[in-house]
Amino acid sequence: MSLIRTALVLGVVIYALPTDPKKQQELVASASDTIVWGATYCQREPETCKQAGVVMNTAVEKAKFGLALAADVASKWSEQHKTGGNKPLEASTLTIGDILANPANTPDPVAQNETDPSIDG
Repeated sequence: MSLIRTALVLGVVIYALPTDPKKQQELVASASDTIVWGATYCQREPETCKQAGVVMNTAVEKAKFGLALAADVASKWSEQHKTGGNKPLEASTLTIGDILANPANTPDPVAQNETDPSIDG
Protein backbone atom coordinates (compact mmCIF):
# COMPACT_ATOMS: atom_id res chain seq x y z
CA MET A 1 0.00 0.00 0.00
CA SER A 2 2.80 2.44 0.84
CA LEU A 3 4.40 1.71 -2.54
CA ILE A 4 1.21 2.75 -4.31
CA ARG A 5 0.93 5.88 -2.16
CA THR A 6 4.57 6.79 -2.85
CA ALA A 7 4.10 6.27 -6.57
CA LEU A 8 0.97 8.43 -6.53
CA VAL A 9 2.67 11.30 -4.69
CA LEU A 10 5.71 11.07 -6.93
CA GLY A 11 3.44 11.11 -9.99
CA VAL A 12 1.66 14.24 -8.77
CA VAL A 13 4.99 15.98 -8.14
CA ILE A 14 6.28 15.04 -11.59
CA TYR A 15 3.02 16.15 -13.19
CA ALA A 16 3.27 19.54 -11.44
CA LEU A 17 6.76 20.23 -12.82
CA PRO A 18 6.82 22.74 -15.69
CA THR A 19 7.47 21.58 -19.27
CA ASP A 20 8.41 24.99 -20.64
CA PRO A 21 12.24 25.42 -20.60
CA LYS A 22 11.97 29.03 -19.38
CA LYS A 23 9.72 27.99 -16.47
CA GLN A 24 12.11 25.12 -15.66
CA GLN A 25 15.04 27.57 -15.42
CA GLU A 26 12.98 29.86 -13.17
CA LEU A 27 12.13 26.90 -10.93
CA VAL A 28 15.78 25.84 -10.67
CA ALA A 29 16.90 29.42 -9.91
CA SER A 30 14.17 29.84 -7.28
CA ALA A 31 15.03 26.52 -5.62
CA SER A 32 18.74 27.37 -5.60
CA ASP A 33 18.09 30.79 -4.05
CA THR A 34 15.88 29.23 -1.39
CA ILE A 35 18.55 26.68 -0.47
CA VAL A 36 21.24 29.36 -0.24
CA TRP A 37 18.94 31.56 1.86
CA GLY A 38 18.23 28.70 4.28
CA ALA A 39 21.87 27.61 4.49
CA THR A 40 23.10 31.14 5.31
CA TYR A 41 20.37 32.05 7.80
CA CYS A 42 22.64 31.70 10.84
CA GLN A 43 25.17 34.05 9.25
CA ARG A 44 22.45 36.70 8.92
CA GLU A 45 20.74 36.05 12.28
CA PRO A 46 23.32 34.63 14.74
CA GLU A 47 21.30 35.48 17.89
CA THR A 48 18.22 33.67 16.59
CA CYS A 49 20.30 30.61 15.77
CA LYS A 50 21.88 30.67 19.23
CA GLN A 51 18.42 30.73 20.83
CA ALA A 52 17.22 27.97 18.50
CA GLY A 53 20.21 25.88 19.60
CA VAL A 54 19.25 26.35 23.26
CA VAL A 55 15.63 25.38 22.54
CA MET A 56 16.77 22.34 20.55
CA ASN A 57 19.09 21.18 23.33
CA THR A 58 16.27 21.54 25.86
CA ALA A 59 13.92 19.54 23.62
CA VAL A 60 16.53 16.80 23.21
CA GLU A 61 17.07 16.59 26.98
CA LYS A 62 13.31 16.38 27.59
CA ALA A 63 12.97 13.66 24.96
CA LYS A 64 15.79 11.66 26.57
CA PHE A 65 14.13 11.99 29.97
CA GLY A 66 10.73 10.96 28.59
CA LEU A 67 12.16 7.91 26.83
CA ALA A 68 14.12 6.89 29.92
CA LEU A 69 10.98 7.25 32.06
CA ALA A 70 8.91 5.19 29.62
CA ALA A 71 11.59 2.50 29.45
CA ASP A 72 11.84 2.39 33.24
CA VAL A 73 8.06 2.11 33.68
CA ALA A 74 7.84 -0.63 31.03
CA SER A 75 10.76 -2.51 32.55
CA LYS A 76 9.36 -2.42 36.08
CA TRP A 77 5.89 -3.38 34.86
CA SER A 78 7.34 -6.30 32.92
CA GLU A 79 9.45 -7.49 35.87
CA GLN A 80 6.48 -7.31 38.24
CA HIS A 81 4.27 -9.37 35.95
CA LYS A 82 6.96 -11.99 35.34
CA THR A 83 7.21 -12.66 39.06
CA GLY A 84 3.42 -12.74 39.55
CA GLY A 85 3.36 -9.70 41.82
CA ASN A 86 0.57 -7.45 43.01
CA LYS A 87 -2.94 -7.58 41.63
CA PRO A 88 -3.27 -4.84 38.99
CA LEU A 89 -5.43 -1.80 39.64
CA GLU A 90 -8.74 -1.49 37.87
CA ALA A 91 -8.42 0.63 34.74
CA SER A 92 -11.04 3.12 35.96
CA THR A 93 -9.06 3.94 39.14
CA LEU A 94 -5.65 4.14 37.49
CA THR A 95 -4.01 7.59 37.43
CA ILE A 96 -0.65 8.80 36.16
CA GLY A 97 0.37 9.25 39.81
CA ASP A 98 -0.31 5.56 40.44
CA ILE A 99 1.84 4.58 37.49
CA LEU A 100 4.71 6.84 38.50
CA ALA A 101 4.49 5.80 42.16
CA ASN A 102 4.22 2.07 41.46
CA PRO A 103 4.45 1.11 37.79
CA ALA A 104 3.90 -2.55 38.68
CA ASN A 105 0.23 -1.87 39.50
CA THR A 106 -0.76 -1.08 35.92
CA PRO A 107 -3.38 -3.44 34.48
CA ASP A 108 -2.40 -6.17 32.07
CA PRO A 109 -4.59 -5.64 28.97
CA VAL A 110 -4.17 -9.24 27.82
CA ALA A 111 -5.25 -10.69 31.16
CA GLN A 112 -8.10 -8.19 31.40
CA ASN A 113 -9.30 -9.18 27.92
CA GLU A 114 -9.31 -12.86 28.90
CA THR A 115 -11.30 -12.30 32.10
CA ASP A 116 -13.70 -9.58 30.94
CA PRO A 117 -16.35 -10.96 28.57
CA SER A 118 -17.49 -7.44 27.65
CA ILE A 119 -14.20 -6.81 25.82
CA ASP A 120 -14.09 -8.29 22.34
CA GLY A 121 -10.90 -10.12 21.47
